[in-house]
Amino acid sequence: MRRPFAILDLLLFTLIVGVHLAHLPLAVDHANSPLILLVPLVPTLTAVWIQLRFRLKTPQGTLTHYTVCVVWAFLYGYGYCLTLNARQASKPTHGRMFDPFSWAFDGMQEMAVLALLTSAIYAAVSWLALRRANRRISAKPDDPIAANHALDRSAQKRLS
Repeated sequence: MRRPFAILDLLLFTLIVGVHLAHLPLAVDHANSPLILLVPLVPTLTAVWIQLRFRLKTPQGTLTHYTVCVVWAFLYGYGYCLTLNARQASKPTHGRMFDPFSWAFDGMQEMAVLALLTSAIYAAVSWLALRRANRRISAKPDDPIAANHALDRSAQKRLS
């Protein structure tokens, strides 16, 4: 059962897009910053949000993760190249300009291979997390809630 979109969903989406856009100038100007290493987690966090939002099972969540990683790599490469070209154009010693589409496509191709590994890791973690959550949720036989459900089922059998 899916819940309707809420303001929290809009805020999370805005945060993800904002981090992505704010990161691009930082990545171009300060390529050795330790903060740069955290931004590749954005597609994974997006996939987790989508999986929790739509209550996807592990196979669908893994496919979502892979798709989000590849699309994110394309968009990141495109934005990075545009930012790099803008920085080059603003210098008096005008540097080399790059084609954003080919840059983005190259990044997407690299991510298509790397995302296989990261999606396998995502699937393992997702499967373990969902398995653990299902164990906590499953009711024990001596639990009053489980006993009530058993009574409801036996009453339904008698009525039918």
